Amino acid sequence: MSDQPVTRIFKIGANRIVADGSMDGLSIEQIRECLKSQYPELAHADYRQRQEGDTLFVEYIPRAGRKG
Repeated sequence: MSDQPVTRIFKIGANRIVADGSMDGLSIEQIRECLKSQYPELAHADYRQRQEGDTLFVEYIPRAGRKG
């Protein structure tokens, strides 16, 4: 394992957010809570993650809503 910190990139639709110092130490769920005021679709989204080298990609996947 490398001593370098892992860079986290969050993908919400076509938007990519690179985690900065304000997100250090926060879990993926805590970051979702912080971002859902700007991205309301995150309230019920699932996520998947994959790591490539020193970069962790987290993609939020909106769940289909119910009508009625």
